Amino acid sequence: MAETERDALFQALDALEALQIPYMVVGSFASTFWGRPRMTHDADLVVEISADKVAALAQLLAPHFYAPAFVIEAAVSRRGQFNLIHLDCAFKIHLWLLKDSPYAAASFERRLPGIVFGREVCVSSPEDVILSKLLWYQAAPVLDRQFQDALEVYEIQEPYLERDYLDRWACSLGMADLLERVRQQAILPPDA
Repeated sequence: MAETERDALFQALDALEALQIPYMVVGSFASTFWGRPRMTHDADLVVEISADKVAALAQLLAPHFYAPAFVIEAAVSRRGQFNLIHLDCAFKIHLWLLKDSPYAAASFERRLPGIVFGREVCVSSPEDVILSKLLWYQAAPVLDRQFQDALEVYEIQEPYLERDYLDRWACSLGMADLLERVRQQAILPPDA
């Protein structure tokens, strides 16, 4: 029985890891990991699920989540997204299939080990959290939280960021202006 979001997340990760399904933590959990803590009501994972693992994944998830095999299968076939809804606490975990794009492949290759709720997980790099948050903001500029998350990760991680990587992908993804806006608005320590 899951009593918390942590338990629900761990149950989902247990299923993915048991089947050796590669994943990375993204979204607000990743921006909190690299930036400033904030409340969230769901978790987001990018996953690379092959069609031959759908039935086994659905079976492992079934005791804890509403996630029927046909929903997972449809998401895998269209490289889309599906949700896991925890049966006890109603916590939602969005699973995004790894997109077939050069940037998606690069960001997935760059995932890093991190500790979330005391457990080692694969988490999106700080550069990719910034870029993905800006992509979400670019798609829907009313989502100010996305821009704020990118800004906060930038402010905290700035001394350690791979600037060439950020610049290259921001330009390639058509959002160099947004990255520049983050840089202009960032409040950095005096010695940065």
